Amino acid sequence: MNCITNFGAVAWPHSSVQILGISEAGALFLIPERYVKGSVSSGAARLIMTMQGHIGSFVTLTCPSKYHFAYASSGDRNPNWNCATPYQAQQYLNQVWARIRAELARQEIQIYGLRVAEPQRDGTPHWHMMLFMAPEHLTAFRTIFMQYALAEDGDEKGA
Repeated sequence: MNCITNFGAVAWPHSSVQILGISEAGALFLIPERYVKGSVSSGAARLIMTMQGHIGSFVTLTCPSKYHFAYASSGDRNPNWNCATPYQAQQYLNQVWARIRAELARQEIQIYGLRVAEPQRDGTPHWHMMLFMAPEHLTAFRTIFMQYALAEDGDEKGA
């Protein structure tokens, strides 16, 4: 078992601050700060979820292919690219998520959870979300999420 008994911040060239862990055996190892923050946050969310009797749903929200400068598999330039910047793609995701939240509010479906925004190879962001809700809302949540996530170009290949 490799339990972490001590943390300390250490700066490394060409990277963000990382967390230095010391195992029970005294070995040093590095833990990227984002993993520590994510573990603490997800652990707290799981505790709240369990106490409330809620369930979790992991979803990914992506932009339509026209927001991508290049194809993910080959890296070749996408001829359908609409010249959107990563910022504009992030704005698109924000707008879609705002519509999803508004519909959930209209249907009185409460959710909470964690979101991670991650860039793809071409810089276009996508979101991974671990969301929690009452079990009776799961089907409606998934329907609403898909309705709004696929509203623009949802019939294209890979959507």
